[in-house]
Amino acid sequence: MELRSLYREPERRTDVTFGALEFHDVFRIFRSGPAETVALRGLDLRIEPGELVALFGPSGSGKSTALHLAAGLEEASAGDVVVFGRSLAWLGEAELAAYRAGDVALVFQSGNLWPSLSARENVLVGRLYGRDRHAAGDATAEADRLLSLVGLQGRGNVPATQLTLIDRKRLELARALATAPKLLLLDEFMAGLNPVETAEAMAVIRLLQTQGLSVLMVEHIVWALMDLCGRLIVLSAGEKIAEGTPAAVAADPAVLDAYLGGDVKAARRA
Repeated sequence: MELRSLYREPERRTDVTFGALEFHDVFRIFRSGPAETVALRGLDLRIEPGELVALFGPSGSGKSTALHLAAGLEEASAGDVVVFGRSLAWLGEAELAAYRAGDVALVFQSGNLWPSLSARENVLVGRLYGRDRHAAGDATAEADRLLSLVGLQGRGNVPATQLTLIDRKRLELARALATAPKLLLLDEFMAGLNPVETAEAMAVIRLLQTQGLSVLMVEHIVWALMDLCGRLIVLSAGEKIAEGTPAAVAADPAVLDAYLGGDVKAARRA
């Protein structure tokens, strides 16, 4: 596939009804020598300010790639990624760095805590060295507030390595919030949690959304997404195949085929 044939010049828009996050005909192509892998194929999506939406789909469908593009960690091969009215394609390196340090926060599935630091110190990294830097005293008070917000009150001095899995997840959230982002991206945040811990994680995410944060999450725990999100966007092989309420998506034939394939088609013929 020729990249030139897919390229679209990012549009300069003049309207003011921007979403928190918009993908316009976005492609992401990875190349290794003569081989090409198209991770996203003409993806269109829109997340409204204050909305909680999930990207859902089989492994390898392009979900994490979409998060990386929204976070400014990768560049679209074609199309346009717009965050609160700003096209990331038009940002220079310094502007992209400022965007990553303040406007958006991505919580990785693998976790990226500083193991040698305490819970409070992990959060302080974002307060002291993010885009909007704070004095040490103010930063410490805000770090403790964020720890309390996610359910880690009184645990600021505990080394990150001594926290349980669910509490490390809480700490990842607190550290992400330390830069005061407007858009929060969660990549399989609930992976590895038992049902009780998953419910606790869901409660924290709900709390963040009620405070006006825009959230786009990737998750494989179906029952959690059905209960947590008002809207699901389903990807398969890099393309959007369904979008809507959890109930509508769960009944969509294209979604059933993507997950169950021939079993669904055979059942329909029977």
